[in-house]
Amino acid sequence: MLVVLPHGICVDPEIVKFFNIRTERPKGPGGPQVHTVVMKTDEEHLLIIGATEDRDEAEKLSTECARRINKALGAETEEADDDDADDDSEEVGDDDDDDDDDW
Repeated sequence: MLVVLPHGICVDPEIVKFFNIRTERPKGPGGPQVHTVVMKTDEEHLLIIGATEDRDEAEKLSTECARRINKALGAETEEADDDDADDDSEEVGDDDDDDDDDW
C-alpha cells in the first residue's frame, strides 16, 4: 500500500522513520533562510518533500505528511503537543536526534 503525500509523492508507510525540518541559508550569512522538509526512511535515505522560506508552511507540510503516514499505519492521530514545541521532527518514528546540521 502506498500513501500519497503532499506534492504527489507516493511512499510505502512501512519504510518511513520520521519527517524533519532542516533550516539553511543557501546564499550565506544574511541571506534568506530555507526550511526543507525531509523524510528519513528505514534504509537511512533522505527524501526532500518540499522547501519554503516560510517556517510555518514547512511545519504544516511536515505535520500533514506525518498525519497521512500515521493514518495509513492505523495509528491514532493526535494534534501536536505543546510539550514538543522545540522538536522539529514529526513522529512516525522520532529518533530524537537533532541532526539539522549533518547534511
